[in-house]
Amino acid sequence: MDMQRQPSSEGLVALDDRRTARLLELTGRQRAPILFSIASACEHERLTGHVVSVDSESIYVRLDDATEVDRRALPTACCEVTLVLGGERFHFETAILGVIAEDERILVELIRPTQVNRLQRRRFDRCDLHDSVAVHLREPDGTSAWCCTGTLLNVSPDGLACRVDMADADRLLVNDWLATRFELVSADAPFAFIAAVRAKTPAGDADKIILGLQFKIGAQARPMRDRLDRFLSDVSQPTLEIATS
Repeated sequence: MDMQRQPSSEGLVALDDRRTARLLELTGRQRAPILFSIASACEHERLTGHVVSVDSESIYVRLDDATEVDRRALPTACCEVTLVLGGERFHFETAILGVIAEDERILVELIRPTQVNRLQRRRFDRCDLHDSVAVHLREPDGTSAWCCTGTLLNVSPDGLACRVDMADADRLLVNDWLATRFELVSADAPFAFIAAVRAKTPAGDADKIILGLQFKIGAQARPMRDRLDRFLSDVSQPTLEIATS
């Protein structure tokens, strides 16, 4: 089974107040495309639209398709937002203040965020996995019985991306911590890291979400990160055995 080294995916970097203000100003001027995921209403609907204006308190978004939106459930809903501007993607969390009907379209008013994160390339290249590899996720403190198994899509010494069921992804917010475990048979032991959720991206399938996770690398985790780095440096080999449990 093959692994191939690919360009890195992305992590989150917080913008300072000045850059956040400048970004939001440009977002309104350029009517940037936007995706937001409702975290506490509408059965976790994912809505797309374009920013039409930004003021000192709010961001106004015209939805692309509002035919199946429950307008009554939108106000006060919390949501995670991804916007695209100048070829870059940005993320923030906010809440919906109100909904305005415009003929067959809907205008949604979002609370203007105090902080925006920019998604940037990671320090390490990621290795794309050409075959199914399981990654096991659970809450790190062990107080919850929740756990899930996703499909590992790519991995680096800095983090990983995996595809999970939407029902599992909907339990998680960006910056939540998870315990992760995955196994590459050619390695001498499984890999296990504490990781933060840095991105949630639609996977193309209606019932799947791609999670971008960034490993927490302290003194305790560094030997395992170094072992993973050494292992991935051998991906130029034509074939590697990969566990599919």
